[in-house]
Amino acid sequence: KTSPKTNTAKEQRDKDDSSSEEEKQWFTTKEKLLKRLEKKQECPSVDDAKRAKIVSEFIEKRSDGPQIRLR
Repeated sequence: KTSPKTNTAKEQRDKDDSSSEEEKQWFTTKEKLLKRLEKKQECPSVDDAKRAKIVSEFIEKRSDGPQIRLR
């Protein structure tokens, strides 16, 4: 039998690993989005509203459903 402390430590390690993996994925995703926006910024016709639309579309694609806007 293994002690509960060993299981807890292993679970914590697994949780930390998955957390860091998730952080890496979000960092990579953020970098890709920033590069996309930089390309868009090269064109002078792209203004803040259009960039905001690109970001909101990206977020909506990544989420399970449409975002609810709080006012």
